[in-house]
Amino acid sequence: LSPSNRVIFQLARPEEQKEAGVCASLRVPPKTWTHIAISRTPDRIRIYVNGLLAGEREHNLLPTPLKPTSSLKIG
Repeated sequence: LSPSNRVIFQLARPEEQKEAGVCASLRVPPKTWTHIAISRTPDRIRIYVNGLLAGEREHNLLPTPLKPTSSLKIG
């Protein structure tokens, strides 16, 4: 969460490549269960908060192949 209680999602990319991310327009209420979902198509990243579209961004990034030992990092 950013300081304003908005979720920010970014795809991890090597430093020399352009970042791709999206910031939710809806605030996450404190001490309340909140469902957050991310969807990615070949040209768009979307973030949903409690089922409502809260932000989207176009991109032109190719998928990065992951090793079977790779893990999701949150933080």
